[in-house]
Amino acid sequence: MRTPLFASIVAGLALASPALAEIPEGDVYVTSDGTTISTGLIAEDESFTVPGVRVFFGELGLDIPNVGEDPGIKALPGTFASGLIVGLEITAALRKWNGVDFSTIPAETMTLDLGPIGPITTPAFDSTVTGFQIPADGSGEWHHHPFFTLNGPASDGVYRIQLEIAADGGARSDFFWLLWNQNADDATAQAAYDNAVATIPAPASLAVAGLLLARRRRR
Repeated sequence: MRTPLFASIVAGLALASPALAEIPEGDVYVTSDGTTISTGLIAEDESFTVPGVRVFFGELGLDIPNVGEDPGIKALPGTFASGLIVGLEITAALRKWNGVDFSTIPAETMTLDLGPIGPITTPAFDSTVTGFQIPADGSGEWHHHPFFTLNGPASDGVYRIQLEIAADGGARSDFFWLLWNQNADDATAQAAYDNAVATIPAPASLAVAGLLLARRRRR
């Protein structure tokens, strides 16, 4: 859903095409047509969505050292059949921004858990780790906020975890990236984010999300 304000800014964006100046915040928005799964960005208050987004950003250590839980992953009611098993998988080793790209596999790993479900941890080399298998609720909604924990030595920097969503019946998303900032300054975080978005191009309307959902740091 998009507000009139969002639509008007998009119209202006089509003419001006400014560069994204901020890192947008929001959950991973999951949609499905029954045979494929797609990701986008959804505002925390669900006021609008941006389809096609595959790079997301969060901060570690805001409440618990080395841990983050936003962005979460949200499929709205009606997305899936009631009770359909939907899984979250890790599909590559953890990467760390080295100032140029995300080619570095660091000493750190990252663990995901959902209380009694999990944990799962990023592999040492690129491979798939089958993750959480959770049924959609009675309305077809699937909304979860795993805890992402950066394991020791937990050095400062920006980390990239690669994930996919798969459902019973074969529907699967393309991979998407969550970037996690561990005490890096704004310039470093922005450079890492810009590199990731350049690798997986974002829709033009994401620049609007950058204006309306600019990342708010609580440090």
